[in-house]
Amino acid sequence: MDLLDLTPDDSKTYTWAVQPGSRKQLQALGLPTCTHARELGGVLSFGRATRNAALVEHCHDTAELFARLRRSPAPLRHTVFALPRKVWARALHGISICPLSEAQVHSLRCSAVKALRVCPAGCSALLRLSIHSDLEADPSFYQLWVVVRDLCPDLSGNFASTATGPGIQHLFTDGSCIYPDLPELALASWGTVNASSGQLIGSGPVPGLAQTIPRAEMWAAICSLKWGLFCLVSVIIWSDSAYVVRGIRAILANAFVLPRENSDLWALIFDLTAQYDPGTLQAQHVPSHIDVQACDSPLDEWLAFWNDKADRLGAHANGNRGLKLAGARQAAVSFYFEQTAILEALFLVYSRIADSTSARAKRPHNEPVSALQTRFRSTGYTKFHLHVRLFPASLFVRSLIFFTYGTLPPQNASGSAGLTWW
Repeated sequence: MDLLDLTPDDSKTYTWAVQPGSRKQLQALGLPTCTHARELGGVLSFGRATRNAALVEHCHDTAELFARLRRSPAPLRHTVFALPRKVWARALHGISICPLSEAQVHSLRCSAVKALRVCPAGCSALLRLSIHSDLEADPSFYQLWVVVRDLCPDLSGNFASTATGPGIQHLFTDGSCIYPDLPELALASWGTVNASSGQLIGSGPVPGLAQTIPRAEMWAAICSLKWGLFCLVSVIIWSDSAYVVRGIRAILANAFVLPRENSDLWALIFDLTAQYDPGTLQAQHVPSHIDVQACDSPLDEWLAFWNDKADRLGAHANGNRGLKLAGARQAAVSFYFEQTAILEALFLVYSRIADSTSARAKRPHNEPVSALQTRFRSTGYTKFHLHVRLFPASLFVRSLIFFTYGTLPPQNASGSAGLTWW
């Protein structure tokens, strides 16, 4: 506080602790200790007890808003549109950090349908609001959606720098994805840098369940578009994704047709692009992973340098995740490949049984094992042995290998089976 030359207000200063013993120590020092407090309209609880009196009071204060809705001559679609944006935004402010009883939420729901005059006798208020096209009209869904948005924040509008260079701003974007060919394990992120100022603009993980390279590239472009609108500058977006460049160019040429795939992000890109004045936005394609040593012009070297910067930023954002998430994901990856190895081992067993049964009459009984192995290799079993090499072979998997081939692969010091046991 001394460095900032500020004097704290003793009447508004308090201390808090989450453990009872720590609270007693603070009280023994004569410091004002709170179990809950209100900050920026939200309710903070510093213990196990639920302190939501202020939130319940907000819900009770909505009576005047419901009365205005009841008197409003606007069409029903307009009054329903106002529910989440006016009523729920005030009544449920800070709901993501403070629980509210279902009875209180249902009371808000009943008051809403009465104010909208859509509650005949015997009608369910929950059903009336839940079947509306705007799901946020129901207070319970609004509460859920607020929590989900806080857990999966959109970082495309959080800029690390707003510095601009002279003239048009050249923004390089790139996306990164781990295991892009395995949707169950894919993890994507994006990054954007400003070559005109030499500053990083933003980076972050791709939100949602769909973790793909195209969506990562699109999020990087979305960040660039938002940054250009925020700074009020002309922008050239350089991307190694022809998919994104073609889409932005189609929007600028008024030839864009909303595709079914990634339609949510394309709709957002369309809205952002439409806010640019003519001639202030361009999209250029740049080859990916350019070798600087192979460049034969200053322009190619410049493109290679900044495209590499964007690529490194996107990859860094993918690795910059919490330790708990990284540990849980690594456990999921190990489980996935172990189960894949077991399933492929079972497939080998069934394949050998079928092959032996169908070829018994044609194959001599004294055919050497090496001939069998040669024929099995030709059917693509190398992938299975790669998985066995990457992960320690369990007793079950090794038993299947022994049953199938009559021998076991050697193991290295780490207990992983090798590829040379054929």
